[in-house]
Amino acid sequence: MLVEAPSYHAHIYFRPGEEGLIEAMHADAQRDLGDMATVWPIRYRKVGPHPLPMFEIEFPDAQREAVLGWLQSHHGAQSVLLHPETGNDLVDHTEHVRWLGERLELDVSIL
Repeated sequence: MLVEAPSYHAHIYFRPGEEGLIEAMHADAQRDLGDMATVWPIRYRKVGPHPLPMFEIEFPDAQREAVLGWLQSHHGAQSVLLHPETGNDLVDHTEHVRWLGERLELDVSIL
Protein backbone atom coordinates (compact mmCIF):
# COMPACT_ATOMS: atom_id res chain seq x y z
CA MET A 1 0.00 0.00 0.00
CA LEU A 2 1.38 3.40 -0.95
CA VAL A 3 2.01 5.78 1.92
CA GLU A 4 2.40 9.53 1.75
CA ALA A 5 5.94 10.68 1.00
CA PRO A 6 7.65 13.68 -0.57
CA SER A 7 8.28 11.74 -3.79
CA TYR A 8 7.58 8.45 -5.56
CA HIS A 9 9.05 6.15 -8.18
CA ALA A 10 7.30 4.05 -10.79
CA HIS A 11 9.25 1.23 -12.44
CA ILE A 12 7.79 0.06 -15.76
CA TYR A 13 9.16 -3.39 -16.63
CA PHE A 14 9.53 -5.13 -19.97
CA ARG A 15 10.60 -8.51 -21.28
CA PRO A 16 12.87 -9.39 -24.21
CA GLY A 17 11.05 -8.68 -27.44
CA GLU A 18 9.06 -5.78 -25.96
CA GLU A 19 11.71 -3.12 -26.62
CA GLY A 20 9.70 -1.36 -29.35
CA LEU A 21 6.62 -1.27 -27.12
CA ILE A 22 8.55 0.11 -24.15
CA GLU A 23 10.35 2.69 -26.30
CA ALA A 24 6.99 3.99 -27.53
CA MET A 25 5.62 4.08 -23.96
CA HIS A 26 8.78 5.86 -22.79
CA ALA A 27 8.36 8.52 -25.51
CA ASP A 28 4.69 8.95 -24.55
CA ALA A 29 5.66 9.35 -20.88
CA GLN A 30 8.25 12.00 -21.76
CA ARG A 31 5.69 13.87 -23.86
CA ASP A 32 2.76 13.57 -21.44
CA LEU A 33 4.52 13.75 -18.05
CA GLY A 34 7.55 15.89 -18.81
CA ASP A 35 6.30 18.88 -16.80
CA MET A 36 5.16 16.74 -13.83
CA ALA A 37 7.83 14.08 -13.51
CA THR A 38 11.32 12.98 -14.42
CA VAL A 39 11.27 10.15 -16.95
CA TRP A 40 14.62 8.37 -16.66
CA PRO A 41 16.32 6.57 -19.57
CA ILE A 42 15.37 2.99 -20.40
CA ARG A 43 17.54 0.37 -18.71
CA TYR A 44 17.94 -2.50 -21.19
CA ARG A 45 19.26 -4.87 -18.52
CA LYS A 46 18.28 -5.77 -14.99
CA VAL A 47 19.54 -3.34 -12.34
CA GLY A 48 19.39 -3.33 -8.55
CA PRO A 49 16.57 -5.40 -7.07
CA HIS A 50 14.56 -5.29 -10.29
CA PRO A 51 13.95 -8.63 -12.04
CA LEU A 52 13.56 -7.23 -15.57
CA PRO A 53 14.75 -4.29 -17.62
CA MET A 54 12.69 -1.16 -17.04
CA PHE A 55 12.44 2.58 -17.08
CA GLU A 56 11.63 4.74 -14.13
CA ILE A 57 9.42 7.75 -13.55
CA GLU A 58 10.15 9.91 -10.51
CA PHE A 59 7.52 12.37 -9.33
CA PRO A 60 6.61 14.54 -6.34
CA ASP A 61 3.61 13.90 -4.12
CA ALA A 62 1.81 16.86 -5.68
CA GLN A 63 1.73 14.96 -8.99
CA ARG A 64 0.95 11.50 -7.58
CA GLU A 65 -2.69 11.29 -8.72
CA ALA A 66 -1.94 12.63 -12.20
CA VAL A 67 0.99 10.26 -12.78
CA LEU A 68 -0.90 7.30 -11.31
CA GLY A 69 -3.83 8.04 -13.61
CA TRP A 70 -1.50 8.17 -16.61
CA LEU A 71 0.11 4.87 -15.63
CA GLN A 72 -3.25 3.17 -15.10
CA SER A 73 -4.39 4.12 -18.58
CA HIS A 74 -1.08 3.49 -20.39
CA HIS A 75 0.64 0.48 -18.79
CA GLY A 76 -1.22 -2.10 -20.89
CA ALA A 77 0.19 -5.53 -20.05
CA GLN A 78 3.39 -4.12 -18.52
CA SER A 79 4.06 -4.66 -14.83
CA VAL A 80 4.49 -1.41 -12.90
CA LEU A 81 5.88 -1.07 -9.39
CA LEU A 82 4.99 2.15 -7.56
CA HIS A 83 6.68 3.01 -4.30
CA PRO A 84 7.33 6.05 -2.12
CA GLU A 85 10.74 7.45 -1.30
CA THR A 86 10.73 7.45 2.52
CA GLY A 87 14.44 6.75 2.99
CA ASN A 88 13.95 3.06 3.80
CA ASP A 89 14.58 1.23 0.52
CA LEU A 90 13.64 -2.21 1.86
CA VAL A 91 10.27 -1.13 3.25
CA ASP A 92 9.59 1.11 0.25
CA HIS A 93 10.13 -1.81 -2.17
CA THR A 94 8.25 -4.44 -0.13
CA GLU A 95 5.56 -2.99 2.15
CA HIS A 96 4.76 0.44 0.72
CA VAL A 97 4.16 -0.74 -2.82
CA ARG A 98 1.37 -0.72 -5.32
CA TRP A 99 1.46 -2.92 -8.40
CA LEU A 100 -0.27 -2.38 -11.71
CA GLY A 101 -0.37 -5.57 -13.76
CA GLU A 102 1.54 -8.69 -12.76
CA ARG A 103 3.38 -8.55 -9.45
CA LEU A 104 7.05 -9.49 -9.89
CA GLU A 105 9.52 -10.79 -7.33
CA LEU A 106 12.28 -8.33 -6.46
CA ASP A 107 15.73 -9.35 -5.20
CA VAL A 108 15.46 -7.45 -1.93
CA SER A 109 18.62 -9.07 -0.54
CA ILE A 110 20.61 -6.15 -1.97
CA LEU A 111 18.53 -3.43 -0.31
